[in-house]
This record gives sequence, structure tokens and C-alpha cells, in this order.
Amino acid sequence: MKLKLTWLLTLFMAFVMQFSFAQEKTITGTITAASDGLPLPGVNVVVKGTARGTQTDFDGKYSINANQGDVLVFSYVGFETTEKTVGAGNTITFAIAEDAEALDEVVVVGSVFDVGKQKANGVSTMGANELKAVVATSSIDRAMQGQMSGVNVVASSTAPGSAANVNVRGAFSPSSNNGLQNPLYVVDGTYMNVADLPAINSNNIESMEVLTDASQTALYGSRGSNGVVIITTKKGVKGSSRITLNTRYGVSDRFPIRVDLMNSRQKLEYENGLSQVTNPATGNLLGLGRSYTDAEIDQLSEIDTDWGDVLYKTGVTESYNFAISSGSENSSTRFSLGYDSDEGIVVGYEGFQRISAAISNTTKVNKWLNYGYTVNGVYTTRDDPRDRQNVQSPFWSEINNNPYEQLFQVDANGAQILDEFGDPIFNISGRLNSFGYQVLDEIFGTDQEVRNLRIFGNAFAEITITDGLSIRSQFGGIYDRRQSENFLKPSARLNTFIGTSGLKTDTSTDDFDYNWRNELSYAKEFGKHSVRATFASEFQDENNYFINLNSRTFPNDFQDTQNLAGSIDQDSFTQRTRISRFGILGVANYSYDGKYFLDAYVRRDGSSLAGLENQYGTFYGASLAWDIGKESFMDSVDWVNSLRLSGSYGTSGDDSVLGVYSNFTSVTTGGIYGAGSPAIPNAAIANPNVTWENNEKINLGLSFELLQGSRLRGKIDWFQDTRKDFLFQDTLPFESGAYNTTNNEGDSRVTGVEIDLNYDVFRNPEGFNLTVFGNTTFLKYEITTLAVDEQITNFSGGQSILREGLEPFTYFMVRYAGVNPANGDALYLDADGNITNVFSAQNAVAIKDKSPLPEMFGGFGLRASYKGFDLSSNFNFSYGNYVFNQQSSSLHDPSNWRNNKVVGAANYWQQPGDTNVLQRPTVNGIETGTTQFLQDASYLAWRNLTLGYTFGDNVFENTGISSVRTYVQLQNLAIWSEFDGNPEVGVGSSENAATVSNSVYINNYPQLRSLNFGFDINF
Repeated sequence: MKLKLTWLLTLFMAFVMQFSFAQEKTITGTITAASDGLPLPGVNVVVKGTARGTQTDFDGKYSINANQGDVLVFSYVGFETTEKTVGAGNTITFAIAEDAEALDEVVVVGSVFDVGKQKANGVSTMGANELKAVVATSSIDRAMQGQMSGVNVVASSTAPGSAANVNVRGAFSPSSNNGLQNPLYVVDGTYMNVADLPAINSNNIESMEVLTDASQTALYGSRGSNGVVIITTKKGVKGSSRITLNTRYGVSDRFPIRVDLMNSRQKLEYENGLSQVTNPATGNLLGLGRSYTDAEIDQLSEIDTDWGDVLYKTGVTESYNFAISSGSENSSTRFSLGYDSDEGIVVGYEGFQRISAAISNTTKVNKWLNYGYTVNGVYTTRDDPRDRQNVQSPFWSEINNNPYEQLFQVDANGAQILDEFGDPIFNISGRLNSFGYQVLDEIFGTDQEVRNLRIFGNAFAEITITDGLSIRSQFGGIYDRRQSENFLKPSARLNTFIGTSGLKTDTSTDDFDYNWRNELSYAKEFGKHSVRATFASEFQDENNYFINLNSRTFPNDFQDTQNLAGSIDQDSFTQRTRISRFGILGVANYSYDGKYFLDAYVRRDGSSLAGLENQYGTFYGASLAWDIGKESFMDSVDWVNSLRLSGSYGTSGDDSVLGVYSNFTSVTTGGIYGAGSPAIPNAAIANPNVTWENNEKINLGLSFELLQGSRLRGKIDWFQDTRKDFLFQDTLPFESGAYNTTNNEGDSRVTGVEIDLNYDVFRNPEGFNLTVFGNTTFLKYEITTLAVDEQITNFSGGQSILREGLEPFTYFMVRYAGVNPANGDALYLDADGNITNVFSAQNAVAIKDKSPLPEMFGGFGLRASYKGFDLSSNFNFSYGNYVFNQQSSSLHDPSNWRNNKVVGAANYWQQPGDTNVLQRPTVNGIETGTTQFLQDASYLAWRNLTLGYTFGDNVFENTGISSVRTYVQLQNLAIWSEFDGNPEVGVGSSENAATVSNSVYINNYPQLRSLNFGFDINF
């Protein structure tokens, strides 16, 4: 079926290419409000007499295909409906006037949680044009990479269906699971977590806004304290009916691993060389390596296996999405269906599949009642290879398996040995790697799948009580049923290592989270004054039920249900948790003459996670803005079209680092003591006074539109985020039981600058258009106060430290000082800076200005168009972050010589006078916990290049097709870095995660390079 569909798409492309000289063109423009000159998002734009339409994005911009002579109809609630005729040019930009008659009839207040059009600073936006230029992966968060100022996106794993680490303005907490904090995701009013992102179909997204300013994030209470990502999905367009079909087919392969592995001859010669290394004190051989004759090396070198070729395949991605929308004067509806799949590149796995459906509706029942709803149903399946630091991982095996070994066992004559079914037997030679285990046994001997059924959405109703006074109620929720099965078949050789005959683990999670908001708002305009006051309440509830069932000993490889197991493990269990939050909010907004703005808020929040004596907190803030560009003294400044200065201060609480039920001292029952079952306290003792981490945010911003036609647009923000009372787990004295308790023990500060620029290099309505864009964020982090002396955190291969005056998570390691050329000893600096050849963990010091946190990140790119062609490309970069490269350390270490190495591992000290070499081989190998493999992970990456062409409706006259866009895109074209391996480091690996995100590089799912072809068809 897939093959037939691919051929049909190819034939279709060949057909439409015959019409590449079509006369229909793309009309673009910006719609602003005549009253204040601010852009209007959500303006309906329809080609009169057709079902073709669109809406303006967050910046008031739109793009629509039309012929010369067509009439475009622009409509927006509370504004006059305006018609414009398409002429010879390609741009229609104008200010739309308010409809006085409509405004006299009713004032629709809307929600205080909507992003205000006057908020330029403290908001980063991706509109329709930016989203179109990025073919989204299975998780929409990666589309933000390098596109939005203040937002740093790092792929924690590139496995199909995985989500990325998204961090806003360096938000961190020393006590969170991975140091960096994730933002809240709000999809059409529904609160979602980072784990839910793969359920969002990117084809349904109209725009994304990231809120960074306190005056915006504080509206969402404690869950918004680390930033808020607002995702708005597509809706029906008033006065327009449309059918769209989006298809995409792509292939992907492994991005170069950026390490120079030994081939067979190099590895054999390396082993042979190690076998001659002696102990300088005794003269005895160390017992490293193997001794070979030249003839043996020649013979064994005839086999030179590239394990990447064995373990990886060319992955296939497919996407098919269908949507139908319609709109009348008082109602609009949109329905969509989608199927997406991403095989990934590891053999034996099907990767990620998603089936999605969505329906939305907004209806104006009469002049005093509006309602709307959005409902999404998504079913996903996912199977992943093991991603850990041992031989069960294909990523570990790729670089550690010896190239002189082959995939299958052979006899003395070189013929493959077959099993009783006639299949070749995997090579399990002790020479394959240090474990003597073939990872393909894990891949084909284990059945693993994760299934999620998510139903999420929201519904609202708004009643206008009287002119300007309204009440609004909105309910958003997500239900997630997650089931996971992992079955180790009895025939798998892994059973011999763990002493069983088949293992099965079933887990099931039942989640239902919801938020219910109620708002009472009053809005009034009198003269040049505009006021609005809102009182709101919000209740949030998170419910989780978890089942874990383990069993062992199964009859065969095919019957894997738990009732057939020989025994059920005693560690099977169930678990139930619930988290509740309640808040009340007051907001006041005032503006004068569309030039001066004042917003203020106060919010009282309660959380079931906080200490029982301190569960409520009060948070407040205010913002000011001055639209300088509207002042009369600016009338003569022709090159300034808009100039806006803003500032804000606000506080919010963060309870995300508080553990569920950590405010209770619980007991564990189990086992037998005497005649009964004992109950003993858990490791944690509750602190009834522990409270939120309190965030104080200051923001100063300047936004502008300069030169004729606002050719240069941008914004600059200075911000300071202070986190007070951050949380630590303290160990109580041994004589009191050595239990842990949670305390508020310190303050930290992140200071930064964001710059976001767009410049139209060429703007020709009749021909070539080119826009270049870029953004960068500079960050400085500091622990300002700490109630304890310091806190040291261990991660795989090293340590980091929290200490007053330093960056958080500064590396705490022994300083490597090179190699003594006289004897080959590794040299280190002791705590006082003296050179020594004795390694001691007591000599670890804070490595100043070296932490996993970047000093600067951002992105840049271009968007161009000519006639029906469009071209876009973007880059992203990170600078100043350091990563402990454990993979490189292992690949250079002679003590585990049974695994493959990099070519540079052979460059070790051999005789007096050798310089620029590794230390002399020893049986203990290379010491971890030193700076020898602490590497600068700064990088510049070329993320994508897209070329598209749009055909108009005159090409498909009488076919019902209004436009077709076809495109080709390359992703992950190149990366430049001094780092050995992939410098974009997330959690190390999913099963051996670093305690602090981005701090250690192990073996994880490799970066992928992909080629995609697609069609977007509008009817």
C-alpha cells in the first residue's frame, strides 16, 4: 500500500509540474487596527465567491493565493468588513476601522488569559509563515529550535516520538530532576506536560507563542512560573469553507557520529601494542591487549565490519492529514484526521505511529451568548531500543563492537552455522566486545511496545450580562491511558546472564488532569480611556493510577500474557496519586489614547504539594508600556513606524520540584518481624513549613518597526529572574536516623538579554522577496545565597557543585594537567594548584565558568519567494556550555581494550620525550572525575533547507482544487563543533540520565539526517 501511494504521489508531482507557469500569485500583507495601529490576529481573509480563506497570524500577517481581479473580503468581530481588489501587486496592507454600529450592539470581552495584541515584549512568536518553513517532526517542540528568542531547545533524544528539553530564559532549580525546568504547555486552554507533546498534530497548529514576562506567565499561577508555551490550533474561517490535504514522505539515516573509530587492522595493531606494555616498576607485562603475529593481523583484518551498517537502516517517515472547515456569520467548525509514522533508523523497530482526530467549533448563539469547544483524540504506539550505557544498547554496540568480528557464527571453513530452524546464529564470541554479547539478541529477542490513548480538549461559554460586563467559564482536560509491555523471549541468550527463561513487565498508567477557570470581566471605553477589570478563579486537579506487574518463566516466545508465567514477582505493585491546586486572580488593565498602558495583577495560589503549614502564597506584579511611535513629536520621523517601550515586575510561585506527598511522613509495611509485619518510616521526613520556590521577574523591553514599510522589525529585552527559597533535600544527623527532609535553602539569579530582528532585504510585489531573521539570547547565572556551605551532585563520570557566587552546576572535578614526557604518568593539579602524578578525588575543585549551561544561544535564517517559489533555511547555535564526554573517555581508555576504540587511543606515551600524547596505559585506565574529557560543546547547526512551489486554482480549473504547494526539505544538513560526538546533549541517555541535564555525553539515539517531500493541497 505504501509503495502504491508513493508512486501515485510521484505521478501527481509530474502532472502538476506541467503547470509551473501559472498566473495565480500569492498575496501577502499585514492588517492593523485603525484606532491604535496594532496588528490584528485572527482577521478572516476570504476570496469573494469562493471557499478559499485564511486568517491573520499573531503579527497580523496573512498569505493567500488569488488571481488579479479577485476580491478579498476582510472581516473581524467589532470591525468593519472591508473588500479589496487584487491588482498587479502582491501586497495588500491596510488598517481596518472599528464598526461603530457593531460596537454599540455588544462588546465581546474575551478571556484575560488571551495573549494581548499589545504585548510585543516578553512574548516570542511563531506564526503560520514560520511554521510552514519547518516540517514538524513527531514532536512539535523541535520546530521551535533556533526560532524564538529566550527559548533553548535541546533534543533529549532523537528517537521517534520523543520530546525535547525546552527551557525558557534559563529557568532552573537545583533540586529538580534534571536541573533545567520545562515550561507549561497550553493547547487551546488545556494544560499539558512535555510528555504529551507527541500527541499534538503539527498540521493543526496555527501559531505558537512563548510567554516569558511575569505579567503574562503569572496569570497561569505556579505552573506558569517557568514560562508558558501557548499553542493555538486552526479553526474554521468565517464565510469560508475549505478542504485541505497535507502529505509528506521522507527518508532518514544516521548523521555522521563525529568520532574516528578504528578499523580492523588499527584495532588489532592497538591490541598487539598494548600486549607489550610493561609495569615500569617490575618490568612485568600488564596483561592488556592480545599478542598477534603479522600473519594473524593480515588474516583477521580481512573482516572489517561496520556495525553502524549492521544496526541501522534507512528510516521512513510518512504523514497524511485531512481537514475540512466551514464558517458562517455566527459559527465556524473544523474537523481533521491524521496519520503519522516515523520508523527511526534502528533495525528491528517500527518506531512511532500516531492516529489523530480533532474537531472544533465556535458559535455565537445571539448577542449575549458565545460558546466553543475543541476535542482531540490521539492514539500512539512506540517501540524503542534500549538507550543505556551497556551492551544492550545498539548505540553502545555500534562504537564498541570490534570490527574484526562478524555478525553471525561461522565454522572452520567460514560457512555460517545454522540453528534448528535453518536461521544463522548470532556471533556471541568473547572477542566481539567486553561482554561477549550481541545486541541483536536484545533487539530480536525482546518485544516492547508503549501505547497511549489521549483524549484532550476544552470547552467554554461566555455570557455578556450587559455592555462590557461578561462572565466566562472554561474547562480543559486531558485523559491519558498508557500501557507498556516488555517481553524477554525464553529463546533470547540474555536469559543465560540473568538466570531465567523469559521475563515480562506490564505497566499501565491512567491519568486524568483538568483545569477549570471562571472569569468575571468588565471592559469600558470612555473618550481616550480604556479600562478592564477581571476577577477569576481556577481549580486544577491531576489524578494518576499506576500498575506494575512483573513475572518470569514462559512456555515459549509467543505466549506472553502474565497468566501463563511460571511465577509472579513480589515487587509487582499499584500506586495512586493526586495533586490539586486552587487560585484566585485579580487583573486590572488601563490604556490611554492607545499610547500608555498599565496592567496589574494579584494572585493567591494554594497547592497540595507544599508543606501543610504553608500551602498558600500571594503573588503580584505590574507592567507599563509607552507607544512612543504614536507621539506627535514622532510624526516627522518618517523612518520610525512603531517604537514601544515596556517594563514589568512580577512574582510567582513554583511547586514543580516538590514531590508528591513529600509533605507527609509516610511508613512502609512489608516483610515479617516476629509474628507481625513491621511499619517503618520512609527515607523522607515531612517539613510542614516548606514552601514554594518564589520567582521574581523584571523585564525591560523595546520593540520597533523601522524604515519605509516597516522593513526592519525587532525587539530587545533585558530581564532578570530571581529565584528565592529554592529547595534542597537535607540529610538529618545519623543519630536521628539519617532521614532526608526538604528545606528552602537558597536564592539564585539569571540575568539576560534577548535580541530578535527581521529585515526585508528585498520587497518586490512583482518579483523577488527576501527576509533575513535572527535572534540571540545572552545569559548569566549565579547562586546568590545558600543556607548550607555547598551542595555536590554526582553524575556519571563526574560531579557538579552549587556554591555561592558560582554558576549553578559548575563542574567539580580534579584538574588534568597533561602527561609527564619523562615517564608517561598522567599529571593533575592538587587543590592548591600544585602538579602531582597521584590522582585523588580530594583534589577536586570548582572549575570556574564551566557548567552545562550555555552563555548564549539562538538562531538565524532566511525566507525568500519569487512568483510561486518559496525558499527557507534556518540555523541554530549554542555557545559556552561544557559537557563531560564520557563516551570519548571510554573510547580512549586502554583498560577496557576488549571494546573498539577511536584512532587517537593508539597515541599513548611509549618512550621518554613523547609529547602531545595520552598517558601511559595502566590496568586502572583513565581516571574519571577529571577535566581530561570535559569539552566545550558549543556548536552551529544547519537545521533545514526547504524549497517549495505553489500552483494556483487556474491551473486546476474545474477540478475543485484551489491551490497546491509541493516542497522538498533537508533536515540536519551539517554541524560545526570542536566536540567529539554530538554536541547537542540532552539527558546523556534515557536509561542512564545525567542528574543535571546536558552535563554528560554517553551513548544515545544518534542525530538523524532526513530528506522529505510533501504536498499541501487546498480545495
